[in-house]
Amino acid sequence: MRRAISSKATTAEPAAVKAQVIGGRDVTAAPSASTALSTVAPAPDAAEGARGASRRAWFRSARRTASGVAGSAAQGGAAAAAVSSGSAKGAAAMAARATLSDVVKAIVTSTGGILAVLAPAAIILVMLASIVMGIGTGAYRRSTGTLTGTEAEVAEALKAAGLNDVLAAAVIGNLEAESGLDPTAEAVFDGTINYPYERAYGLFQFTDAGSSASSLVVRRMSDFFQWCTDNGKDRTTVAAQVEFWAKGYRSDWLTGLHSSGYYESIAPDYASMPADLATWDSTDDVRFATYLFFACNGRGAASVAHLDRRYEAAERVYAALRSGTGTGQEYSAASDDQRAIADACRLTGPVPGGYCATWVTNVYTKAQTNGAAVTIPTGNACDMYYSYCTSSDRDDLEVGMLVAVPSVVGGTQSGRDYGHVGIYVGDGYVMHSTEGEVRTDTLDDWLAIYNKGGTARWGFPG
Repeated sequence: MRRAISSKATTAEPAAVKAQVIGGRDVTAAPSASTALSTVAPAPDAAEGARGASRRAWFRSARRTASGVAGSAAQGGAAAAAVSSGSAKGAAAMAARATLSDVVKAIVTSTGGILAVLAPAAIILVMLASIVMGIGTGAYRRSTGTLTGTEAEVAEALKAAGLNDVLAAAVIGNLEAESGLDPTAEAVFDGTINYPYERAYGLFQFTDAGSSASSLVVRRMSDFFQWCTDNGKDRTTVAAQVEFWAKGYRSDWLTGLHSSGYYESIAPDYASMPADLATWDSTDDVRFATYLFFACNGRGAASVAHLDRRYEAAERVYAALRSGTGTGQEYSAASDDQRAIADACRLTGPVPGGYCATWVTNVYTKAQTNGAAVTIPTGNACDMYYSYCTSSDRDDLEVGMLVAVPSVVGGTQSGRDYGHVGIYVGDGYVMHSTEGEVRTDTLDDWLAIYNKGGTARWGFPG
């Protein structure tokens, strides 16, 4: 059942911060009433909000990019889109994290001649990326611990979009306050917080706001509706709403309210801390991540923030996500050399079936080329298992470790004779080359398939 929204009036936000305060809808406190929004028809000439390149963080966001032409193209495309959104700092940050698949997304969301000039090349790059890097291959099931219902559905979608447990919990904690995790939540805030005309929809309370329906300064709700129409998506679904949010949240990350001290009265502990995307990507503090999402993505009104409720919900969700999922080092806790191995996994293309160990060797070679102090493993999967893998205790599992079995039950003769090997990349995931493609599986799924021909073990080469 949709939660009732209080009609109690509150003081409008100061004009200096009004333009950035577009979120922060707390369904238990926001001064508005639910209403159907299906008839809202924003004018086509309404001002477009800033729209930059889509970013899909890889686990905790890989810190390294491909070298050579492919890497340069990815960086350039993401940086150009960030510049189009008016943020030089954002351009630098995005260029440091870009992947080839982001180039097309960046181009599609950019304006003017960039589209006409680069679109054909972008299509070629994406095709190349799919072949060389194995992008988008395999069907992955991500653990949601003991979460159930809509919470589990949202958590799975967020993790599929690249968020780890800490960040997914932070987002869900905010969504509990924003919409009660109701993907059909609709609300009207006309004149009660910021703008004479202000409407919101869905899990994230995507917002249209301005002086009227035909004069908008923020049009996230309209953009979402149009995106659903253009792409054949059902706007009432969790999947559509998370996908739309994930493709643009990094370019919409603004730290101005935080740095101005606007939220200092409600979050004094975080007032002097950095709030950029690098901080968001790397934090392992659920409460801080919850604040960062609220302050820099939701950018809610301080008067209705109710951060205590957001913190409580996020911490509960995080505990549930971690429950029953086993252990294994997180990407954010790894050393630079370990991260170099994990990063190299996504930049290393697949090998023919039966040559999984060759892929592992190629990954380590790429990591070493990129400056990591690593020992390159040799031999087949069975050799690597007996030479390097010494533990089957999940408490010992670290980012960059080989994960191997000496034999595979079923499958090919090669698998039965030589086993199978992959690499643990953190946050409960294993990457491996199999049947000519690079796949990413949860550790539990990987073990369920391969841990039958001998106890799976892990360890570093050398």
